[in-house]
Amino acid sequence: VNAYLEISSQFEALDEVQPTHIYATSQGSTQAGLQAAAMLLGHTTQIRGINPMDSRNEAYEFPSAIAGQCEAAARILGFDLSVPLEEISNSTDWVGAGYGLPSADAQEASALLARTEGILVDPVYSGKGLSGLLGDIRSGLLTVKDRVVF
Repeated sequence: VNAYLEISSQFEALDEVQPTHIYATSQGSTQAGLQAAAMLLGHTTQIRGINPMDSRNEAYEFPSAIAGQCEAAARILGFDLSVPLEEISNSTDWVGAGYGLPSADAQEASALLARTEGILVDPVYSGKGLSGLLGDIRSGLLTVKDRVVF
């Protein structure tokens, strides 16, 4: 929740429009906090989790569990929040061979970011999140009109 508040306040301080999308490499709680904050503030920012694992891993959390974490975070803050399952966008499309294993897409995304921006990310966690972001750009899910935070 605090991460979302920080992102939002930075956009406000710069007198910028709030982001349309926030991408998080998340298996649950990070995404849940971001989602809860956006919903509690009434923002239309779409939170997109790119999961580094899928149901083959015992720690995998289904979207219903993430929705429950959103609601629990709101309760801790003293709010009642109902999170419809369709609000949870958590993709396992970029996992590759499994959790903790680099995927070809993540390695390609990591190399692209390093080559073009001089920013390094690991190919087994953040690299998978970045590969999901690039995949969404390439598929047209995101356009030049979107304001995206990764």
